[in-house]
Amino acid sequence: MTDLLGVEVFSVLLVFLRLGAALMLMPGIGETNVSARARLILALLLSVALAPVIEAELPVTPDQPAEILRLAFLEAAVGILLGLMLRLLVAALHTAGVVISMQSGLATAMMYDPTQQAQGALPGNFLTALSLVLIFTSGMHLMMLGAVIHSYQTFPVGEPLPFGDAAEMMGRLLDQAFVLATQVAAPLLLVGTLFQVALGLLARLMPTIQVFFIAIPVQMLIGLSVMAITLSAAMLVWLDRVGQRLDMLLP
Repeated sequence: MTDLLGVEVFSVLLVFLRLGAALMLMPGIGETNVSARARLILALLLSVALAPVIEAELPVTPDQPAEILRLAFLEAAVGILLGLMLRLLVAALHTAGVVISMQSGLATAMMYDPTQQAQGALPGNFLTALSLVLIFTSGMHLMMLGAVIHSYQTFPVGEPLPFGDAAEMMGRLLDQAFVLATQVAAPLLLVGTLFQVALGLLARLMPTIQVFFIAIPVQMLIGLSVMAITLSAAMLVWLDRVGQRLDMLLP
């Protein structure tokens, strides 16, 4: 009975290290305004439930303490890597919000963004908050948990972490996040560029006019109007791209 209990505790511990590290960074669950105690309890309950399911993927309890520490370090590193990959999918909207704020004249209106733990522009805060709502309403949080569970096939327990491949994957995801941010903010980029060109022509034709005084209210009105018209399409594009990235992590 003692041997069986030791094996079960070790299996739950390995699952908890990977799953708990991923949940600490996962969008929605890993936000700072979510209680750390609630996240730990959720990770522990999920680990207890999943350990018997993926028992075949887990090694036996090592006899050497050094080997146990090595496995714990690798599992925590894999969990952090997966959590950062999932976090990048939401960070794209923060970048898109910064671009939108610059094109709509709202770049000076800053407030605290709990998802980024830093000051952010109002459109970026709104988009990241909206993304969390869409993640839970569309069931995408279950896909994220599924990606963490199926990561045992990609990153087997005890195998050395391929830091080169992991860095390359993070680089590709970062590049795709910037592309996705540009796609979400594309309508504002187009309208904002045309508006700035029109202001430049107006300033050349009428040098005495106060272009800045006239432009700011009009720029805000146009920016908010374009954002309201294109918001639903932009978020559908974001959901589709995020779903494609998660499908790559699932078997």
